[in-house]
Amino acid sequence: MKIGVRYYPPFDELAGRPCEELMLEGSAVKVSDFLRFLAGLHPRLRPHVETSSDEASRRRMIVFVGPEAASLSDEIHDGDNVKMLPPIMGGAGSQ
Repeated sequence: MKIGVRYYPPFDELAGRPCEELMLEGSAVKVSDFLRFLAGLHPRLRPHVETSSDEASRRRMIVFVGPEAASLSDEIHDGDNVKMLPPIMGGAGSQ
């Protein structure tokens, strides 16, 4: 299956490219398995890949599959576009 991947800063620098198309075997892959695959493909991403829980993962990297934020148990299918974003911090200011 073919998957499009878009890396947002700082992950684009760590992956060495802003985007890429990847070919994987099978018809679907869980997000957790895909993250482990990416960590093997781009070793500089390893410190940002956490697959022990959704909460732990989102502290390091937010994964979107299509327009939706994905959980580790969600599946990525042929033709999907995946976005890798840094955690979002901030919001209403605390005083």
